[in-house]
Amino acid sequence: MGKVAKALAALALGAVTAYLFPRRKTPSLPVGESSYFLEDGSGTCRDSIPVYYYKPATWTEEQPVFIAFPGYTRKAEQFEKHLEDLAVRYNMLIACPEFSTKKYPGARWYQEGNISDAEGEKMCREYAKKFYDLLGDAVYDEDVAGLEETLVRTLKEKGLTLSTAESCPGGLIAQRITSVPGSSEVFGYGFVTYWEAAKARLVGVEPDVIAKYNVVSAPVAAQMALGAAQAAGAEIGISVTGVAGPTGGDALRPVGTVYLGAARGETVYLKKLSVSRPDRALVRARAAQAALELALRLAQGKVPAGTEPLARDAQHSAEALDKLNEVFLGH
Repeated sequence: MGKVAKALAALALGAVTAYLFPRRKTPSLPVGESSYFLEDGSGTCRDSIPVYYYKPATWTEEQPVFIAFPGYTRKAEQFEKHLEDLAVRYNMLIACPEFSTKKYPGARWYQEGNISDAEGEKMCREYAKKFYDLLGDAVYDEDVAGLEETLVRTLKEKGLTLSTAESCPGGLIAQRITSVPGSSEVFGYGFVTYWEAAKARLVGVEPDVIAKYNVVSAPVAAQMALGAAQAAGAEIGISVTGVAGPTGGDALRPVGTVYLGAARGETVYLKKLSVSRPDRALVRARAAQAALELALRLAQGKVPAGTEPLARDAQHSAEALDKLNEVFLGH
């Protein structure tokens, strides 16, 4: 298979992927063919892109959008089944260009041998560039089955290791990481700390911090992330604590409230995730996805967007933890 055929095959598998995070404006989209107007952070409308939508029954507007380019290598019904599998697996809205090569004749031209490999590859990159220009840092990779593949590869490239401390995901983050071949090079072990006693014993969360702020809180997530990295001897520590439901929670922490921590070096970054629909599987899946995204940003040497930093040496400071807690309770 030539370079262009490989590129188009990759595109047919949904190679160019992107997530529109909840803060971005995501219109309510019907199933069918239409024009999808993506908007950047300023609200400026960009060029419309003709797409085919697959919206799973459980999708909500808070969830990410998966965007893919199909090529000529799959029939429409095969590609639709592929997208449906992705939608069910990750519970996201699927959007991709129409299956017809009439509107994307580049695939037909190559199939008929009317363009060279170099010309076809250039065409594919031009299509892909539209997404990069439009979505920027929201595009995390190409030709991967999931974010975990990108994370493992980036950790390898940077010579970094990762550890996890999971409460409500129950090991889902570790499962996704270890599903990637070669992940043992960057992931030694993680912790599933469901009980409060486990959080204290395994990753060093102070019982007084749990008692004061609640086990589902930013201060606890901070100590979990820092403790996981220290206990495993890893450069990066990721933590998740939340209320997965369908029962539990309170006025301050309703079902779907999740706190995440991402620690590297002398800083831990905290984030709050609020999943509006009290679906246990959805909350756990969203929490795991958000945790992997935080880990990737730290591995890339970036400050994760929408996070609140806390210095490592401030994790035992009552004043610093009070301020951290107040920031998130106000969200």
